[in-house]
Amino acid sequence: LDPSAVDLPGGWILVDTCEKPNFGYEYENDPLGRALEELRKEELVEDFVVKESRFNLSPEELKNPKVLETFAKALNPYTIPGFTITIPRAIEFNILGNIYYPQWGDTDTSEWFSDTYRNGERLFGGNSEGNGISLVSWFFSTTRLGGIGFRVIGRFS
Repeated sequence: LDPSAVDLPGGWILVDTCEKPNFGYEYENDPLGRALEELRKEELVEDFVVKESRFNLSPEELKNPKVLETFAKALNPYTIPGFTITIPRAIEFNILGNIYYPQWGDTDTSEWFSDTYRNGERLFGGNSEGNGISLVSWFFSTTRLGGIGFRVIGRFS
């Protein structure tokens, strides 16, 4: 990992608190559902059996600026200046999960992180079958799986 993987710069964030499901395809009360359906219609992300699902997206798709912009518009309809959307880093997921959202480690699904590993692979974690919030592993950045979803963090500059 890059040595900066443990850095936590100060700043204001909004945390996506949607509950990730036990193996299933839909996050509860998902404000990104319609945006995901549109992204699939526009073929900016891979199609999936559940159009509004956060699953079956690759880290490559999740770093696409058009995808992140669509999420930002869905979560920030008033276009607050300086507001951007990112996928959390593993350290952010771990700290937020341990302090505020321990339930993130209680399901049998995982989530992608924005951290890269070795040759561009991406980290993921948070699966109850692999030690919950402390689980961190990796897959190739083009991997799409029905058991790995994602959450977003809104950042203000």
